[in-house]
Amino acid sequence: MDPSLSHSWRSLNLVYTLTTCTSL
Repeated sequence: MDPSLSHSWRSLNLVYTLTTCTSL
């Protein structure tokens, strides 16, 4: 798996988590 892709996915997942927590 491409490291840059993995990093992007990790960042996206982090943003999603933060957004969800903020919504709550």
